[in-house]
Order: sequence, then structure tokens, then C-alpha cells
Amino acid sequence: MIAYWGQVDTARFTTRDLTSLVEEWAAKGGVASAVDYQTFRQSWEPIQSYLLSKAHIDSVEEIRNSYYQAFATTVQDEIRKKLIRDRTMVTTLDNRFKLPTFQILKAAVDGVMKEQTALTFEESRTAKPVVVSAFQEGNSVMKKMGEDRRPREAPIASKPVPNMDELSRMLEAFEHKICQITDSEATRFLSSLACVVSAQNPVVLPDVAQSNPEP
Repeated sequence: MIAYWGQVDTARFTTRDLTSLVEEWAAKGGVASAVDYQTFRQSWEPIQSYLLSKAHIDSVEEIRNSYYQAFATTVQDEIRKKLIRDRTMVTTLDNRFKLPTFQILKAAVDGVMKEQTALTFEESRTAKPVVVSAFQEGNSVMKKMGEDRRPREAPIASKPVPNMDELSRMLEAFEHKICQITDSEATRFLSSLACVVSAQNPVVLPDVAQSNPEP
């Protein structure tokens, strides 16, 4: 049988394997992220290389549409936008878009995936809450406890300055008291009182000699 039909078919891959791979990803919604793209490439690229090396296909242009259809609809939209921005999208004579060469298409896909990765990283960085370490939290608690236990200084109450009414009452009490003290005691008391009233308006004190005449 082998001599009649030739060598046994030992092909590792065929174009049907590429078709099955695309259908498998389409059933899952298509390649939609950078992680999906890396997984997809691990299966696609060995098949592509084998088909080219074994002349199953003449060029990668034959599998260009299958490659594009493996991506999710949203990613296909981003690929088209990038091709248009880069002015690499092919336009037909009736103003319809057509995919460029496989090399240009793959470069556009790589660019879209890089942009998606950068955007995902930026969003995750801004959304990540600030984590306070257990050491920092414990240090803050100990610091607060130390401040709470520290004795607080009692506020010093300021002594009010006597007003004129109070001074008048003091003078009346002085006049009553001066009749009962000697001249030397009165002099010492007047000196002390002068220090108290120095900040107030001048007050005319009564004559001690008149208030307490000598016998």
C-alpha cells in the first residue's frame, strides 16, 4: 500500500488547524486582551511557520483574513482605527476598506495591544489604594498614646486688675483701718497700695495727719 500510494501523510498541521483555531477563539468572543493575544500567538505562529515551510500555503497573505477574524469585534474596530490613523488601510476603487498586507496588519495589532497594556497599567496604578504598613500604623498608635499620657500644663489664670469701684472700696476700708494703726504701719501700707494702683488713674489719698491727729 505504501509503495503504491507513496509516503504516509505525516503533516503536523494543515490549513484546517488554522481554521479550527480561529473558530475556537471566535466561540469565546475573540482575542480581546493582551493576555489573550499572547496565548493566541503561541498556537498561531507554530502553525503558520509550518504551513509556510512545508508549502501548504504560498504566503501569509492567504491567511491574513483568518488572522484578523480571530480578534474580538471591539479589537477589530481598534485595529481599523489604527490602520486609518497610520494611513495604511487599503481603499478599493469603490471606496471600501480592505486589509493591508499581513506584515502591516500584524504591526497594527501589536500596536493596539501595546496601547491596551499601557492603558490597563495606568488604570490599575491610579485605582490602587495606598496601603499603610502594619509598622507605620503601630507607630502612629504609639505616638498618639504617648501624647495622651503626657501631663498637660494647667492654664495660668490671669489676675484681673482692680477697677475704680474696687479701688474706692479699698480706700474706704483703708480710712476705717487707718484710725486703728500707727503712723509707721500706715506708711508701710501706703507704699504697698501705691504699687497696686500705679497702673490706674492717679487717686488722691487723704492726709494721714488729718485723719489721725496726734494728741
